[in-house]
Amino acid sequence: MNIASLRAELEAERLWRDDEVRALQNLGEGLKAPEEKDQYRRSLVLMLYAHFEGFCKFALSLYCTAINRAQVQCDEADYALVAASLSVAFRDLRSPNKKSDIFRRQLPDDAKLHNFAREKEFIERSAELLRRAVEIPDGAVDMESNLTPLVLSKNLFRLGFNHNACEQWHGGHKQAP
Repeated sequence: MNIASLRAELEAERLWRDDEVRALQNLGEGLKAPEEKDQYRRSLVLMLYAHFEGFCKFALSLYCTAINRAQVQCDEADYALVAASLSVAFRDLRSPNKKSDIFRRQLPDDAKLHNFAREKEFIERSAELLRRAVEIPDGAVDMESNLTPLVLSKNLFRLGFNHNACEQWHGGHKQAP
């Protein structure tokens, strides 16, 4: 997928959302009673929010799809994309339930040893993992049920973008991802 087609997909997504919001605004213009107009405006704010969240999810997911299709090797990619790609390997590394096959029967409750075995296996496989193509999983983009500037910052951070890009909407407070 090239930049021009990505841009075209983003533009098409934005345009249909703009058209829908404009149509809803025009419907509200026909209302006469002030209380009806106020009620309609409140519902319009919810639609604006839904469109903003939907567009952000679409754009970030489109980016992930484009990265996955590019088949960039982990050892050539941004560290954040590599970390997202290796989420299953990291989950296995941190899982206290994953036991070493060597000591599974002899030392079933030796947490330190099993942890060391997982770390050793991770190191043994690290070169292989870095030669794999980046594959960002579907769950990498998470709107957390409510898109806020902080949630957007977290998503940008996870995908290797400048997470401070949303700082102006944080009310001037720097927030860690």
